[in-house]
Formats: sequence, C-alpha cells, structure tokens
Amino acid sequence: MKSTCRFVVLCLALLLPGMALKAQTASVLPELIESDIEGYVGPPVWVSAKAAMDKKTILKQGLLGEGTFLDELIEEQRGEIAREGGRLKSLETELKLRPLDQGNCTARILLSDHLNDQSPVQSFRDLLEHSKHIFVGTVVAAEVGFYRGAPASLLSVKINRWLRASDEYRDITHLYVYHSAAHFMIGPYEFCGHSPGLEPRAGDKIMVFDFAGLAEGKQNLLTPGGDKVFAETSSGQLLLPVQLRQDPVLSRATKLNDIADLVRQNSSHGNDGDSN
Repeated sequence: MKSTCRFVVLCLALLLPGMALKAQTASVLPELIESDIEGYVGPPVWVSAKAAMDKKTILKQGLLGEGTFLDELIEEQRGEIAREGGRLKSLETELKLRPLDQGNCTARILLSDHLNDQSPVQSFRDLLEHSKHIFVGTVVAAEVGFYRGAPASLLSVKINRWLRASDEYRDITHLYVYHSAAHFMIGPYEFCGHSPGLEPRAGDKIMVFDFAGLAEGKQNLLTPGGDKVFAETSSGQLLLPVQLRQDPVLSRATKLNDIADLVRQNSSHGNDGDSN
C-alpha cells in the first residue's frame, strides 16, 4: 500500500441522556452496543472487531454503517490490493484479527476528540475547570473495534475511586470507556485510529476527566477525548496525553496518586473527594 497517511476527522454531535444509571458489574466487553438516544436510527454505536468479521465477505459492512469514510477507506484498500496483485492472499483467505504496529499505519480515521463536549484541553487546569466527574479505575479488559464507524478501543474499567462525582455517579462501580487508540488488521484490511500518546491495556490504571457524562446511559459508556485520559501501566510508568506532557503543574507527577493529590489540592468543587 502507498505510504502516505490520510487523516479524516469525523465530528460528532451527541445528545446525552440526563441521568446516570446505577452500578453495573459486568467486566466482559460487549460485541455490540446499541444507541439508547431517543430517535436514533442506524447501526450499533460500538462493534467489536470480532463481531465485524465475516467468513464470506471478510467484513460485515452493514454493521459499520453505509456511506461513511470507513467505506471509502475499505474501497481504497481493495483497489490497492488489486493493483498489487492480491497482497498477502493468505490473509484474505484465512480470516484473522491481527495487531498492527502503529508505525505501519498507512491510513487513519479519526473521531474528533470533542466527542461529548466543545472544550479543548490546553492545560491541566482546563481539565479541573471543565470536568463534571473525575475517577481512577483499573482496566480489566480492552478490545479493538469500531465506534461510530471509526477504529477505536473499548475499555472495561473497574472504578477504584471517584475524585469528583455527582450523587448519581457515586454508585457506579464499572464503566465502559471509549479510547481512540486502535491499530489492527481484519484479513487484508488495515484499520488505525488516533493515538493521543498512550494506549491503555488490561491491568493498567487510568484517570478519566469526564466533561459531559454518559454517552449511552443504559450501557454506562463514556466517550472522553484522548486528551482527557491519563494512564499508569502495570509496571508503574505514568503516561500523559502528548499536549499535557510539558504542563508545569504536572512536572513532578510520577504516579496517578500524585495527580489525584493535585486534583484535590486545586479543586474548588464541593463534591470532590474519594468514593469507593
């Protein structure tokens, strides 16, 4: 395939339900998530890569939506495969889901990082000012797939503690969290999402700054932009979004606990505090 990288930004305007649901305990990632937004007509908002696979056609494109940039990407790759004489025929006949190194991505589809809000993040203080909810959790499972037609990851997160939460959120102990980083192949097709500089995996701890609440209330799904998720790997390495790595407020932080202390020290919200 040609080596030039094409970026497509899809901007979403989501109508959010007004009420968070009570705790969910499931840690197994769903293959499909249907929208519960009133009046929505269309494919599932989340489709796992495994659910998108088809033995005869390779991809169940009907599940992913029609007339989208993803369709264009697939058709473009089909044309390039044909011009190259059927690149990696074994991949076409042996249907498998494979990881793809980010450096080998030749085309990306990006969701706007303003998934649920219109507040870009320039600093840590922006996160503190605009976040309605802040929590620390452990990623218990992660899977690649497609969120609203764009390559993405879905994280199953056990809430360890709330640093900021309204009363209805404090009872939630489990959330699904969208993350834009995803790099994988289905058969001969490559799919790459946007990586904000960190890619949470099972076993990692994450801190999420939520600006707008649940995107799909019945599924306890949050869709924060990549600039609103921090991570600490299972080996103890702190990972920050690229645009916040030079923030002087965060310069001495080496663990998520350090950032949690900064949240408490710099917050003026009356509902801040730990909640298990």
